[in-house]
Amino acid sequence: MQDQLMRIVSRGLTFIFILFTQYSLANNESVVDSIVSEIHNYRTKVFKCKDESQILVLNDSLRASVEAFLNEEETFKLSTDSVPFFGDLYSPDKAFRLLTWDVPFQDGTFTYFCYMQMADGTWFELKDQPDHSERAEYKTFKHDDWLGALYYEIIPFDIKKEQMYLLLGWDGRTNMSNRKIIEVLYFDNRGNPRFGKAVLKDGPRPKRRVILEYTEDAYTSLRYHPKKKMVIFDHLEPMRPELEGVYEFYAPVSSFDAYELKSKGWEFQEDVDAREKKNDKPYRNPKGDKTPVKTPKQ
Repeated sequence: MQDQLMRIVSRGLTFIFILFTQYSLANNESVVDSIVSEIHNYRTKVFKCKDESQILVLNDSLRASVEAFLNEEETFKLSTDSVPFFGDLYSPDKAFRLLTWDVPFQDGTFTYFCYMQMADGTWFELKDQPDHSERAEYKTFKHDDWLGALYYEIIPFDIKKEQMYLLLGWDGRTNMSNRKIIEVLYFDNRGNPRFGKAVLKDGPRPKRRVILEYTEDAYTSLRYHPKKKMVIFDHLEPMRPELEGVYEFYAPVSSFDAYELKSKGWEFQEDVDAREKKNDKPYRNPKGDKTPVKTPKQ
């Protein structure tokens, strides 16, 4: 009789535990759904707002909502793809994700916002520092001193068993020029993200990132070709010889350059054959044009 009573009590406790777990999960999903709705609402308002002072206020609310989302448990696998004008990009190895967006200003410049969430739920806010010098291709930055961009592709690679990632990004720069950026991401011994590693070999001094600046009116391709293990991009030249070094007047010509992955880094290759073997057409973007488009002037 006592054993039967214990079994009844045990089953009752198990049932209560299951109900409590289901309630907790449902309540957490409800909270997260509400936060995602807030992110959607604030991002839409930031995008549509024309008052720059009000944009900054709304964007602070957007940042707070994103941080609230990241502070909830088990959100790494929850997509925010429903949020407009908001990047949610996972690394192919699912080690981390990047939540990014931009805020345009009437002078043609942009400020970028990015949160990196790791698979274990920890996260970092990347803080855009737009006034980097022209020597940025040779510098390493921390997450609170970041060369802002909208990333659209992540390429894992390793050199001497050190895991790294190439980030391909777009920067609206000014109302005269845009930039495409090849960024090198790695993590230090404490697990903190670092941006810039001397693995891009072009000339006697390796670069830590590559910045391709070109005229506002041009389209420049920058994509990874997995079969060739190359990052392929349009070759850029000044529109006239006397404009050498004035990147607002650089444009793509009918050739391609690349960085090819080798055992010791990415080696620069000039005038590569960027055609696909099947159709013999120039390689542009086999997955369709997912390159971020500059936000219309507010």
